[in-house]
Amino acid sequence: MRNTVQRGLFSYSICEDNNGKLDFSTLRVDDALWEMLSFSSISNSSALNGRLKHARNVEEVSQELKVLVGESGRDHAQVYEISELCVIEELDSFGWDGVVDIETFDGNQNLVMSAYDTVGRLHRYEIYLPKKYPLSQPILSVDLPIAVQYNWGNNCNILTIKQRVEETIQKCLPIIDVRTH
Repeated sequence: MRNTVQRGLFSYSICEDNNGKLDFSTLRVDDALWEMLSFSSISNSSALNGRLKHARNVEEVSQELKVLVGESGRDHAQVYEISELCVIEELDSFGWDGVVDIETFDGNQNLVMSAYDTVGRLHRYEIYLPKKYPLSQPILSVDLPIAVQYNWGNNCNILTIKQRVEETIQKCLPIIDVRTH
């Protein structure tokens, strides 16, 4: 039997066997809860299951999740401020070269970027950063004849996307040359 629990800002669900014992391999938490847990000691589902394994019922799971969210030291609204700081820190780490503009609206950010190809032509592109960045994958908008390839994950950030765009621009030079002549 699957129990779905809504607690304030977050919800989760977990299955019980016929004897009422919780099956932690079936635990599912919503995005808002994962976001809050990311500021605590919990980094993945195995760590979360390990922390909750002693809970005997759904109410004890709820209590433990409340403790974990409290340990994060941040409430839901602060996550968005952290996202903005994260972007600034990333840009500071590799430099602001190529950043044309940063537009912020409703907690989302849009980076307008530029890059030059080896011939000296300017190429503009945009990286849309959702509220949940870096937990959520950015959306890239670029006008190139070849798709820009990148895999979003733990080791991917704005710099990774910038480098992939620049590599793809160079790969597209023969096509761009034909188009411009």
